[in-house]
Amino acid sequence: KIEKIKKVEEQEQVEEPVNYAKSCDDLYKSGKTTTGVYTIDPDGLGPFAVRCDMETTTGVNTIDPDGLGAFAVRCDMETTSTSGRGWTIFQRRVDGSLSFYRQWYGYKIGFGDLSGEFWLGLDKIHRLTASGQNVLRVDLGSFENEAAYAVYESFSVGNESNAYILNVGNYSGTAGDSLAVNNGMKFTTRDVDNDERRAANCATNKESAWWYNSCSTADLNGKNYSLKRSEMKYAGGEESNH
Repeated sequence: KIEKIKKVEEQEQVEEPVNYAKSCDDLYKSGKTTTGVYTIDPDGLGPFAVRCDMETTTGVNTIDPDGLGAFAVRCDMETTSTSGRGWTIFQRRVDGSLSFYRQWYGYKIGFGDLSGEFWLGLDKIHRLTASGQNVLRVDLGSFENEAAYAVYESFSVGNESNAYILNVGNYSGTAGDSLAVNNGMKFTTRDVDNDERRAANCATNKESAWWYNSCSTADLNGKNYSLKRSEMKYAGGEESNH
């Protein structure tokens, strides 16, 4: 009888659902302060990995931003110029080892390694920024070890049906406002031309992919990469649920 009771109890046991964080910012607020790769689910559509910058030193966490499924991210928990927040990194270049000259599908789903150079994926970036008052931060480093940054209030990337249109707000920082001309632009790759230049495909000309206007100069995915490193990252603002 005891064995039968044990078997019934084992059958009745139900696995508890995993509650993933929605963003690196949530992870930071919960006490995760090491930069690295984590798994998140921003919208409940499914988890994925991201790199979180929790102070600009490094680690990997799991988040679930929308309750639709978690994924791993790289989080920056240490960027000191904007305190009290964890940043979800969606673009990272550190040594030029990875080609960013990819087709639409590659940019849609993402590529690279969260521990090195990578593009998180436009679908995931859309999920991360679809709700709340989000902030975009771009960190740049030169070969002369000079650093600069740009912060944009209000940041979102649309879904695939509107070609992942870019929306950014007011600028502050030391790098210069290079994204103003890209605001409101659709994403362009070598096989999907959404830029404003009718005579050519800017992605093909630059061997890159970006929210081009008319082959604008701001392009952190280009082949002729002149910086030592770059990181594009987002965090939820005060009114954000992220």
